[in-house]
Amino acid sequence: MLYFITSTIFFALALGISRWYSFTLPLGAGLFAAIMLTSAYKVLSGRGVTWKGRSYHTQKEN
Repeated sequence: MLYFITSTIFFALALGISRWYSFTLPLGAGLFAAIMLTSAYKVLSGRGVTWKGRSYHTQKEN
């Protein structure tokens, strides 16, 4: 984790953007991973996903 933050600080400075983005990148990546894992769990457990008031379920194979 420390290597990840250190390397993103280096790239942020090289690109001329604020180094504070380096600290928010792991937070955003963790949030994205949590959303994806929750969605995958819901689909694989058969509960499906709800989006905009609609429910999407996987089709059962015969």
